[in-house]
Amino acid sequence: MRVPKLDYVLSAWAKRRREGSGIRPLEDLSAMRSAALRADQLDRMGEADLQTSDEFDAVLTRLGLDTRDAPLPPTTRVDLFLHCQECDRRANCRHWLAGTGNPLGYRQFCPNAPMFERLLCIRRRRGVDSP
Repeated sequence: MRVPKLDYVLSAWAKRRREGSGIRPLEDLSAMRSAALRADQLDRMGEADLQTSDEFDAVLTRLGLDTRDAPLPPTTRVDLFLHCQECDRRANCRHWLAGTGNPLGYRQFCPNAPMFERLLCIRRRRGVDSP
């Protein structure tokens, strides 16, 4: 589930980092705490490169996860995003996001693939359609 204030805080923080304002801790951790994030997630988000968040959102969209009708819990979404941050296969991801190749090709390179599969399975059991 997207939390508007959380999105704003993270976007503003990412913008400061891109503009070279230095790597500073997130200034409004209350928004992140209100999203029920764990302490380890808060610590890791303070170091995350949020410039990849658009790609991460595109992956969720292509898979049909984190939709308005079936949002992901904030802690799950953040765990997936942080795992994505550690990935060294971005070129494969961009190629897959471009729509070329096998729609299930992410299974070959994505560190989140096992969790995506579990989430998609849960959606199917609940009768929520995927794209």
